[in-house]
Amino acid sequence: MDEERQGLLGGLFARDRPNENANREKRARDESFFGALVLNLCPTVRCCTFTVFIIFIDIIMFLISIWIYRIINTELLAPNPRALDLLGWKDARKIKKRAQIWRFITPTFLHASLVHLVLDLLSTVVIGSGLENGLGSWKLMTLYFVSSFGGIIFSCVFNPMSYSVGASTAIFGLIGYYVSTKIDV
Repeated sequence: MDEERQGLLGGLFARDRPNENANREKRARDESFFGALVLNLCPTVRCCTFTVFIIFIDIIMFLISIWIYRIINTELLAPNPRALDLLGWKDARKIKKRAQIWRFITPTFLHASLVHLVLDLLSTVVIGSGLENGLGSWKLMTLYFVSSFGGIIFSCVFNPMSYSVGASTAIFGLIGYYVSTKIDV
């Protein structure tokens, strides 16, 4: 049985064996493959964090956007564009001419389809939970909303005729912060 576990794929599914690991010193990368995935992709997801709060808000807003004008069949579970407009997608003309300044933040919580929602939530969990562990909830919240606001302003300036939704501006801000901390100048 032990010879079978020592094969090429044996280490992927191996659990920590107390009799083997008790006698040796703990080294980096002693966890199994799936243990490493969990450790690296979701390092600190806890119940009462800003990341979990954002996830709940995104899901609730997606359900509301589907409920208002129902689903359209252009993509998997895509809300009607009228619902996204009503809830506040990025529309530079309405921001400028009607002073609808809430449209600088609300597009971050709206999503164009179920696939869009899932990918944004996954990105938020993976990137946000790691940064929240190092920065804390308040600094992550500030970084998230400043990135979102800045990205929407950038989109309004350089592409004012388009409509947009999604947390991509905030996620790219988190990625930019993470990359900037890793670069030694």
